[in-house]
Amino acid sequence: MNYFRADLRQLDLLDIPKQSTPLAGTPQRRNLKASEKKALKSALALSKRFDPQFGMLEEPIGVSESPPPITVLPPAKVPVGMTSGPSKDLTMAAGIQASALAVVGVTAQGGIYGCTNKELGVYFSVGGGWWTNIGANAGPVVTIIFGPPKDMTGVALGIGADVKFMAGAIGGLLLFSPPPIRFLGFAVSLAVGPSAIPAFDVTIQVSNTWTKPILK
Repeated sequence: MNYFRADLRQLDLLDIPKQSTPLAGTPQRRNLKASEKKALKSALALSKRFDPQFGMLEEPIGVSESPPPITVLPPAKVPVGMTSGPSKDLTMAAGIQASALAVVGVTAQGGIYGCTNKELGVYFSVGGGWWTNIGANAGPVVTIIFGPPKDMTGVALGIGADVKFMAGAIGGLLLFSPPPIRFLGFAVSLAVGPSAIPAFDVTIQVSNTWTKPILK
């Protein structure tokens, strides 16, 4: 990732009760040994040989090693339900997601995350929710969190949609913290699998994410 730009001005339209929640303190930083980082990069390079899609897992490492310039265009006024301004940190997570659904369904994903505060780690997430569809799918997912990795950890609410194409689908999910509501970020996925509705579906999800820093 060489550059990141987010336009949040349309979030003025959100109407979520304005509240705030305290954030936990930042854990002590740990340095990753050169041999450990080299082994991680080698494993990712090897996996990319088997499937080029695994190359996206290298992006979070790049974010943590060389933070890209970040431009965030905030709303003209602080929207209801958001904090007073975007965080100076940006967290990017890349992984593999799998879902099984029959109106009610389950989803799980795992992968690597990197933050502009130099933190690098692995994450795992499980959740469930409601879909206007029946089917099963799996594929890569990229998540952007407007904040440090601790904002990604824990319970999140997701509202999104999937647009079908051929045997796959492109999905987008807006992420919020549970009440008191805060806007966290978004996720974009590419999935392949059988689907009862071939065109379009919407989803509401609740997920829980665990993170394990390997470089802090």
